[in-house]
Amino acid sequence: MNVDVVAVSKQFPGTLALDSVSMSIRAGEIHALIGENGAGKSTLIKVIGGAITPDSGHVSIDGVHQNFATPRHALKAGIHIIHQELMMFPQLSVAENIFLGNEPQLKIVRRKQWEEKALSLLESLGHPVNPRTLVENLSVADQQMIEIARALSQEAQVLILDEPTSVIAGDEVEMLLNRCRELRDSNVAILYISHRLEEIFEISDKITVLKDGKHVVTRPTRELNQYSLTELMVGRPVKDRFPPKREFGEPDRVILEVRNLVSPPHVLDGNFELKEGEILGLGGLVGAGRSELAEAVFGARKVKSGTVKLYGNEVTGSLPIEMIKRGVGFVSEDRQTTGLLKLLDIASNITVATLEQFCKRNLIDRHKERTVAREEIERFSIAAPGPEAPVATLSGGNQQKTLLSRWSRVAKLVLILDEPTRGVDVGAKTEIYRIIYSLANAGVSILLISSEMTELIAIADRVAVMREGRITGLLERDQVSENSILRLAMGTR
Repeated sequence: MNVDVVAVSKQFPGTLALDSVSMSIRAGEIHALIGENGAGKSTLIKVIGGAITPDSGHVSIDGVHQNFATPRHALKAGIHIIHQELMMFPQLSVAENIFLGNEPQLKIVRRKQWEEKALSLLESLGHPVNPRTLVENLSVADQQMIEIARALSQEAQVLILDEPTSVIAGDEVEMLLNRCRELRDSNVAILYISHRLEEIFEISDKITVLKDGKHVVTRPTRELNQYSLTELMVGRPVKDRFPPKREFGEPDRVILEVRNLVSPPHVLDGNFELKEGEILGLGGLVGAGRSELAEAVFGARKVKSGTVKLYGNEVTGSLPIEMIKRGVGFVSEDRQTTGLLKLLDIASNITVATLEQFCKRNLIDRHKERTVAREEIERFSIAAPGPEAPVATLSGGNQQKTLLSRWSRVAKLVLILDEPTRGVDVGAKTEIYRIIYSLANAGVSILLISSEMTELIAIADRVAVMREGRITGLLERDQVSENSILRLAMGTR
């Protein structure tokens, strides 16, 4: 199946999201779609998938003009989208999530048959999960694989993957890329969206760049490199992906001390020290327990044993509200589910963790709140029309900077950052790195969790590595490398 997007435009209030964009997706081809946050990628795939009706232009399948009224119509035509923000039913099982809406045509639902087919699909992805498990009990990486298994179950002829590796790492990424190659070789058309340029060059046959809602270029991948591609994305020469490594004289003062922390089943032995003004990286493969360790430290996960000390005072088992009052902030991994208040405006999202500062006689002083939010929007270079704008209308990078603004107001001592650049374009990443450096240089101690080893190597002062729920080693500044992190993460010599 071949899909053609022909001169598609879409206007939202105050924003021209797509401006006469044309591109083609061909059977047996992996076509990468890239651009900065806000470039129009999400709007374009929603048009292709029938979730948005364009103001002008159209989508054709094999030369036939289409007018998808709903995503269901696009799905029936063979177009399946796996969105960056997972669309799951947490209270249903793995098998039910895979086949819901695409149930086998049986008079009686044969649950065992569902489960067998679900397991077979997941095994083909190299990711066997018990099909009876409730999705709410699975990691984000597991849920991502279930979304992909759902698409495979529906025999998609056009598969659109929006940041499919943002929550997986290591072998899981390679398995996914191999599966994409197999699908391409079986004549499936794949549109692949990712901010990880290494993946784009590894897997794609062709690349289309969008900027500010306009088509910039479509070229064979072999004709581009990372530098030329980055320049096309941001519209200017980009010298360095990461800021220069900062000078950091190791201080003696320990701000956060974690000893023998156990929070079953994911955290079995957490041990590390975070020093004043330090950026301590926390590496490891997906599923190693990094996020769970951070949550246990912050009080969002129950601790069975071990100690957490802040400035030498034991705070083990404190609730998140108590940790916030002590000056500890936490930017979570999943900004859509556990980070943003999507129905509220930017001002409310920035101030929610320090709301008592804006309350008078149990009423929120909205004027004061918006005044502070304007200052924060300028301070963090958040691209927004104003503090009253709905946070849901912001691009991913600007949503992430909104969360950084919120928690930097809290984090007088410690800021925990769990995958802070997940799903963020190269330009916004550079801005976030500079924000991290600025906070650390001001004396804030930062625990940085990242699945991108290049990010840990470039940004962190030291790196602790987790494997199967345990801290397996601590790498000093001169010891940090991809090989040293991988050895500790995989338990090899």
